[in-house]
Amino acid sequence: MLADFESVADAMTWARTVHAQAAATDRPDLPPIAFRIAIAFGEIDATDDDLYGPCVNIAARLQEHAPPGGIVMTDAALAEYGVPAAFEPLGTLSLRNIAAPVAAFVKDRKSTRLNSSHANISYA
Repeated sequence: MLADFESVADAMTWARTVHAQAAATDRPDLPPIAFRIAIAFGEIDATDDDLYGPCVNIAARLQEHAPPGGIVMTDAALAEYGVPAAFEPLGTLSLRNIAAPVAAFVKDRKSTRLNSSHANISYA
């Protein structure tokens, strides 16, 4: 899913809401639903039904590096968000089809919702 927000703070509010709503559906007999969310900050091109541009491409590639149930964002997004203590450095990542490496930061690196009873399940 791709979404465009007015601010990084709005994107974070949405991300936290998605994670909270997913957690509310957890059942002990099923593996938890855990989304990987990436937030990038920058200019985009939008049409009536799609989003384009380098920022969109970075977010699409970056989400693969988010832990299940976590949030990852670029250094530009973190600078705009202004709450660096909430995130840990993930490092500088080489992303597929992105020319320059991207500095990334992660929140909820070890989600407490994903307990060991579901450790053998692959999440995407």
